[in-house]
Amino acid sequence: MRSVLLMVSFTFLLAAGAGAQVIPSDSITVNYVPVLFSLTHLHPEETRSVGVSVEGLVHSQSVSLPFSFSLLGNDFIDDELKETTSGKLQAKNVLEDGYEARFYGNWVQRNLLLKEPVMYSVDYSFGGYNSAWFTDELFNTAFYGNAFYAGETADFSGTRSYNFQYDRIGFSAQKEVKGERENWQAGLKLSLMSIHSALRLNMEHATLFTEENGEYLDASYRFEYAVSDTSNHGAFQIDGIGPVIDVMTSWSNKSERTRISVFINNLGMIFWNNKTLTYSADSSIRYEGIQAVNLLTPDDSSLFQYNVDSLLKYTGTAVSTGGTSFPPLLSFATAVDYRLSLNLMLQAGISYRPYPDLLPLIYVKPMWKVGRGVEAGAIASYGGASRYGLGFDLRAKVFEHIFMEAASENILGVFIPKQTTSASLFLRASYQF
Repeated sequence: MRSVLLMVSFTFLLAAGAGAQVIPSDSITVNYVPVLFSLTHLHPEETRSVGVSVEGLVHSQSVSLPFSFSLLGNDFIDDELKETTSGKLQAKNVLEDGYEARFYGNWVQRNLLLKEPVMYSVDYSFGGYNSAWFTDELFNTAFYGNAFYAGETADFSGTRSYNFQYDRIGFSAQKEVKGERENWQAGLKLSLMSIHSALRLNMEHATLFTEENGEYLDASYRFEYAVSDTSNHGAFQIDGIGPVIDVMTSWSNKSERTRISVFINNLGMIFWNNKTLTYSADSSIRYEGIQAVNLLTPDDSSLFQYNVDSLLKYTGTAVSTGGTSFPPLLSFATAVDYRLSLNLMLQAGISYRPYPDLLPLIYVKPMWKVGRGVEAGAIASYGGASRYGLGFDLRAKVFEHIFMEAASENILGVFIPKQTTSASLFLRASYQF
């Protein structure tokens, strides 16, 4: 799937340039705002260029980096890590991780969609994403067993999870309209996104009462759990596919000293195929004689003496096979750029994803020109799926046509990993014609 989409994207790029007037890059003075919002690399696009970027991230507002990396690496989690994390949990917590690799090409030309100059882009990306909302009581039950809440009711309500791997191919167009006193830009990106190895859990209500002496359990739950086509494997695996739209609009004054941009990203729907399995239940049960010492080691619990069919029947869980649909991770953002001097730009903004963010993300980012073709920036942020972050953004022009960039939303994990809950790294290289 990846190789096919990559071939299609670059074939389209070459075909688009044929029969239409491509404008040389040295005649372009427009600073095109990217269609996709990014905390680290929201810069004017390089016109008539090709490039590649890679990105990885881990975010949480309560789970420390050592614990998150142990989960990602399937490493042993000792008591110290459990206790440290458990002591920092809130009533509602978030944990996400992901990676992406992207290949893209930009060019400006007339007479393709409009007679006027428009910047077009094609790109192909692939990656993986995992996220969860969970309560502190779910964490403690999973890692310490239900005896942790003997004589109490543990509440798991509101727990959600969304995990998938994806391939995405996109085409975008951006146009600037100059006025006497102000300038406007608008951009639209249309993408086709496929997913595989996906699962989605929505636990609207779930509680577990453990009798003080462990004589019985009372469980109440209402949930839906979807798993994409488990029979589908291989390099061309597609468990679901659908359209995704990104839009951007931007205003600037005539001098372009001030710019305000608004973004809506990942607006769409992914349609999972008709071999998707959906488990759902709205029930309550009492079970006597069970003690789940640790839900991550099922051999310790008599609950797992049931086979799958009898367990589903006992818990009142219905299983259905058929197509379903879920949206990608919708996000909204606005950014304000203000040029303080010839060599200093200040950017500030706010972004929000209804899931998985617990709070809107607020950030401030000054960028300095520190030398010929070199820019350096600092990033301070709070909210989103993290608590706070201090990061950097470094861009450099090398050998006249090559651009390099390295950025991170939060580098505190390098210095104080046990006190830090998020980390990210973004790398990009491009060649401008």
